[in-house]
Amino acid sequence: MIDLSLDNQSSLEEVFIKRLMYDLLAFNKLEASEFINPPGVKDFWKLENILYGKVSPSLDIIEPKRSKLFAIPNQEKDFFTFDEIGKRFLSFQNSFKIPSQSGRLAEDNYLNSPQIYRSYIDADEKYNEKMTMILRSHNGSLLESGEDNNIINIKDYARIFFETILDLSRVDIITKSSYILSSEVSALNSAMSLEISDLNPADNMHKQNFINSQNFEFYRQTAINNGFIIDKNIPWRLNYDLSSPVVNAKAYFINDNFFEVRRDDLEYLISMVVVGYNSLVRDKSHAQQGSCKFSRSPTNRDTVLADELPIHYWLKRYCQVRNKEAGSIYTKSELKKIINCAIDLNDISLSYISSKFKLPYLFEGSTVYKKLKKYYMEKNNISLDNFSEHVTMIIKNSINKIY
Repeated sequence: MIDLSLDNQSSLEEVFIKRLMYDLLAFNKLEASEFINPPGVKDFWKLENILYGKVSPSLDIIEPKRSKLFAIPNQEKDFFTFDEIGKRFLSFQNSFKIPSQSGRLAEDNYLNSPQIYRSYIDADEKYNEKMTMILRSHNGSLLESGEDNNIINIKDYARIFFETILDLSRVDIITKSSYILSSEVSALNSAMSLEISDLNPADNMHKQNFINSQNFEFYRQTAINNGFIIDKNIPWRLNYDLSSPVVNAKAYFINDNFFEVRRDDLEYLISMVVVGYNSLVRDKSHAQQGSCKFSRSPTNRDTVLADELPIHYWLKRYCQVRNKEAGSIYTKSELKKIINCAIDLNDISLSYISSKFKLPYLFEGSTVYKKLKKYYMEKNNISLDNFSEHVTMIIKNSINKIY
């Protein structure tokens, strides 16, 4: 029997797959009651909702376009979000003014005259720091062990780098796409969320006191009226609600304001290896093999692609890294087919490769799909003729709930 339980350590892949398993079973056999949150409040730590601001409705991994961000006026410091969200927040703030001045609202540190305490956080800064630490650790290990003496050029460095990274269990994220999906990135990185408190979300007493405020119901209704929805687990966080009737152009909001992260993935991967190699050269400009001493020279991206490691090499490595990050969802033979196809397509946009690693990897023929179908068949005495249709329907319903 497959364990369908989830906990705080569950990966996004586990959340999706186990949720889908449950829904497939429930679709035919189970009925489950569920606690319903009041209008205007949503559990963004629950299942598919953790992908809010991280994926588009078509499951492409996304990041906000910085050129679309604006500072919200009338704040003591600059807080950034999209123009439409900023205008909605100003309307939200203005809704408190007369009730506050007339005494309808109780004195409250946060829910009498709300101000922004947190808004957009650039995910790139932390990602770059993380990758820098990985390179420092890798190069440090090479120098300490003497394995750097096996590296004469960028080809040697890249081979050892990928062999090491693909073998390390403690390094689970390399690509920007996987980083965006990780728990290290929150809704604040999407620029669609604003926080009106500096309280600690890990402190349940803070949450309870905030919710127990005499002004909370006014806050909840005002959020609804201005196109926001309250995060149940961080009740001072307002997430922009694309399903709200007061929100305009829902269908275009994500397309207009976000870009697909995959477009930068290959460049980041190439740059990471080139930077790592050049850092090694700066630290030690030669390799010693017995009595022979070999000089190492720095290089650059264009030279690497033209003369040393062509694009098909990077497509192969990218596929291998994405498969590791996803928990090795493909067997060696399955991954080899994907790599060969990506090379044949010259998939430098990574559109084909990314389609193979979209959550929850449930296209017909994948290992996960086969396992799920086998599990479903064992637990249900029904026809599997429409299995793919069931999968598609449940995924679409789940994604629609995010926004």
